[in-house]
Amino acid sequence: MRFLIVALCLLVGALISSSVHAQAVAPRYSEVRVTLAERSGLRALAERVPGLDHVDVQKEGSGFVAVTVLSEHDLAGLAASGFAYEVTVPDLAAAYAARPPATEGERAAGLAASRVDGFGYGSMGGYYTFDEVLAKLDEMAADYPDLITERVSIGQSWEGRDLWMVKISDNPDVDEDEPEVLYTALHHAREPQSMATVLYTMFYLLENYGTDPEVTYLVDHRELYFVPVLNPDGYVFNETTDPNGGGFWRKNRRDNGGNSFGVDPNRNYGYEWGRDENGSSSAPSSETYRGPGPFSEPETQAIRDFAESREIRAVFNYHSYSNLLLHPWGYEAGVYTPDQDVFAAISADMTRINGYEYGQAADVLYAVNGDSDDWYYGEQETKPKAFSWTPEVGRRSTDGFWPDQDRIIPLAEENRVANLTLAWFAGAYPQVQAFEIVETHGAPNGHLDPGEPAAVSLTLHNLGLEGLADARARIVSTNPALPVEAGAFSAPFSLDSQESVEIEGLAFTLGFGAQLGIQDGLAVEIELDGTTLIRSLGRVAIGTPVAVFEDDASETEAWDTGTGWGLASANTSPPTSFADSPSGSYPNNVMNALTPITRWVVKRHSSIS
Repeated sequence: MRFLIVALCLLVGALISSSVHAQAVAPRYSEVRVTLAERSGLRALAERVPGLDHVDVQKEGSGFVAVTVLSEHDLAGLAASGFAYEVTVPDLAAAYAARPPATEGERAAGLAASRVDGFGYGSMGGYYTFDEVLAKLDEMAADYPDLITERVSIGQSWEGRDLWMVKISDNPDVDEDEPEVLYTALHHAREPQSMATVLYTMFYLLENYGTDPEVTYLVDHRELYFVPVLNPDGYVFNETTDPNGGGFWRKNRRDNGGNSFGVDPNRNYGYEWGRDENGSSSAPSSETYRGPGPFSEPETQAIRDFAESREIRAVFNYHSYSNLLLHPWGYEAGVYTPDQDVFAAISADMTRINGYEYGQAADVLYAVNGDSDDWYYGEQETKPKAFSWTPEVGRRSTDGFWPDQDRIIPLAEENRVANLTLAWFAGAYPQVQAFEIVETHGAPNGHLDPGEPAAVSLTLHNLGLEGLADARARIVSTNPALPVEAGAFSAPFSLDSQESVEIEGLAFTLGFGAQLGIQDGLAVEIELDGTTLIRSLGRVAIGTPVAVFEDDASETEAWDTGTGWGLASANTSPPTSFADSPSGSYPNNVMNALTPITRWVVKRHSSIS
């Protein structure tokens, strides 16, 4: 009997060990190039291979090629689809592991270029592990207890890991009546740059509070929530299989049976869940498996319950890669939300620094259903409507899912302004729409000269979701080469959400030390809720230009017309223009010169005292 018990224990232990080993073996992922006759063929490809992820369609010869990442299962589906393809990188994880690590010099240079001190490099190819993320959250709470909460669990994963949330605000432990904003990352476990970007911005807010007026205003007037790891099981799985980075597991770790694991959390949300096989897959082995039902996964249940307990107005769900900013609707191309104009306007503002392409997921990338953005915006019964975006961080061609270590901080930094803009958007967000400078002394010549009094008339537009009241404006400069003596603040003005106001006659005097030429730095200072905010007016020309040469091209007497030059009146600005072939087409490979008969001499006169 004793022998039987021991034998059974050994058998059970062997089975458990075998199961754990099976779960810890990552499938192989490959980079693949698929030949398409037309760009529109991508939709047919997506229907036959639902696991397509981050497809880059490029013109090649008379057709197109789609570059994507596929698992072994989805690669088998591609082989049976009839599409011609080429496997360019058979094992992406192995290719990542073969890349040389960053040198100490490269690491030091990256940290030196960072705008924050608290954010650095983790032990997983430069990225923080799950435990290191938690340590960073604890570090923030210890160093900035008046600005950030301690981490709070909003639920648990399949394997029992907590999903941690923190809030940044001026009274972080108090539920104030302020616009609420949510930032999430790592829906997909192989996208660590999403987490790095969120943590970087958190440190930027904390470290610049009290010194940067914009950061101070946002922290004082917003409640900013962060969930930096939404899929901890998948992320820890990648840590286990590839401890130096480069793991390509995407989904969570649900046991689907039959040695199949994982649901794609970003296909498991309840809005338009399971609409078709194009935007998600019903096959458990697929990378875009949507799960057995909407919100079947504890991870998506946790973020759903959290969102429904709050009044979130604006959301960034960070992913990587493709240098994109995606917004609803994702489930079908060419179908637009009632707020399409708002999405387009604020998306343009969010991408003014990083230059990301923006638009609907189904139009810009590929159709998805059951994704986070559509649910945050579309579900308006169990919670308020929330404007939601997916930033896809990193270049398709060079960064991929695991950007090189020297790219971590630059990629995080290039999204800093977009993150601040999202926070602005949730409340009042005054921006300059147009402006005009008018001289106010002497005989105006249409040019702004040093020492000259002037006034600015401008149009302010409120891009935010809340109105603003009792704001005031005046003209200032942020450039020492453009000294300005500011006039008084304007009378108070108010602006509803998405409305504009014209403000006339903001007086100022340009200093005598202003440098001639095109100058940056003229700005409007807006006093809002006791805080002064700077909004740039763009570049302005300083000084009256001196004409050194002028000809209206109405005659040729002052010119040596050489061979063929004359006056043309067709297809030209009226009445005429100079042309080297006024009566026909110009000949090939011939250079004709039009030169003045008289040489002009420009003399500069100066008074000497």
